[in-house]
Amino acid sequence: MSNKIILAKPENPEFEISLIVYHSEAGYALRKHIIDKAKAHPIWNKDLKEVNAGEVLAVTAKKSRGCE
Repeated sequence: MSNKIILAKPENPEFEISLIVYHSEAGYALRKHIIDKAKAHPIWNKDLKEVNAGEVLAVTAKKSRGCE
């Protein structure tokens, strides 16, 4: 994962609550990371060589917002 992504523990025992923080670009960063790892994987790289990551990210962003 990129070092720009900050991972925090979602629990706070001092207050006995759990907290989940979501950054608006977290979904994009995670999808991009998955695409990059898949393209580098020896089994999938030949199938994904011609895939445009930008187009995949655009389509998945629309789907994650609920638009079609």
